[in-house]
Amino acid sequence: MNELDQKLHQAIHQHMMKTDPDLIFSGRVNVFAQVENKLGIKLHGTALDIGCGSGYASIWLAKNRPMSKVYAQESSKQAVDELLPRNINHYKVMGKVEALAGSFDAIPFDNALDFVVSFGAIHHSTCLYSTMHSIGNALKDDGYLICQEPVMPNTTSNQDYIDKYNIIENRFGMQIRNGDRNDNFFREAEYITAAAFSGLDLVLYESYKPKKSILGTIRSHLSRAGLRKILTGIGFIKKPASAQHKYLSEIMPMVLVFKKKKTEYIPHVWHGLN
Repeated sequence: MNELDQKLHQAIHQHMMKTDPDLIFSGRVNVFAQVENKLGIKLHGTALDIGCGSGYASIWLAKNRPMSKVYAQESSKQAVDELLPRNINHYKVMGKVEALAGSFDAIPFDNALDFVVSFGAIHHSTCLYSTMHSIGNALKDDGYLICQEPVMPNTTSNQDYIDKYNIIENRFGMQIRNGDRNDNFFREAEYITAAAFSGLDLVLYESYKPKKSILGTIRSHLSRAGLRKILTGIGFIKKPASAQHKYLSEIMPMVLVFKKKKTEYIPHVWHGLN
């Protein structure tokens, strides 16, 4: 991460420290059952949760699946030193979940993981091929990469991305150019190609439809953003003019699962690709 991105993540994780640990779980954990049911597999063994944030996915796996070890990896020092240990201790999974500092472009495992999990993290990669290559090296043969990502249509143009990256956002009181925090939102074809070039075959690709509990829905509606959305929808307040690009309406929340299959070689790799 660059210096600006580091400051943003520090602010994000400081905010997460104020969240009651009992409330950290996201509906994204339902992706695990979705994948298991579709592919006829059961999560087990050793997993790595990259860009893990509060560690909610790692902790959920440790408590609900026969995992021998789950590594919760974050590049933020604040998360690794404070946020993750607090949440791991709160849920008493100290023996199963381990906080790990590092980048998902340099995963410190070699053919050792049964699963790699990424919920809304891989689209922050500065080089999707490097990230997929790192994940491919870390997985055992027949291991899986399970992702939930914001995906863009293949028709998204280069100019669309330039317009997106030049948007200035206000995040935690900081004015940040979208492109400076690597909020990339790759095309469908980019995810699939980068994975294929890294020895990872696509085995599941479908829409992500989050399930919210009644309590979660109430909390969402009572939030400032939720209330504003309701009032805007009924015309009580006027929708502000948006500086955002059309890409916002084209984002496709998707579940992507890739399987590492050992082959003699990888066909179709372009010459000159490092």
